[in-house]
Amino acid sequence: MKHPNMKFCVLISILSLIISGFALYQSQQNTIISNNDEIHKAVTIELANSERKLVENLTPNFRLMFEGQSLKADYGENWKPKTIEELATPLMDMVNGLEEE
Repeated sequence: MKHPNMKFCVLISILSLIISGFALYQSQQNTIISNNDEIHKAVTIELANSERKLVENLTPNFRLMFEGQSLKADYGENWKPKTIEELATPLMDMVNGLEEE
């Protein structure tokens, strides 16, 4: 003979399984989002380091290029660019100077 509350027990079990599955899904989504944030931070840091190294390597060559120019006073030994934009600024100044002539 079946227990009278058997249908209720099965219903509760199925409902518990569904809720557990949903909770597992949510926890996986939060982990993925957290990992994406960590990956984004790591990539941003690595890109900044790569840019810094590139600028450090190119700065002496840019200084040599400006040696004979009127820009030497602004971009001489004390000039220490940290970004590609700062490194390119003298070139833009040179181009603007050519346009004015």
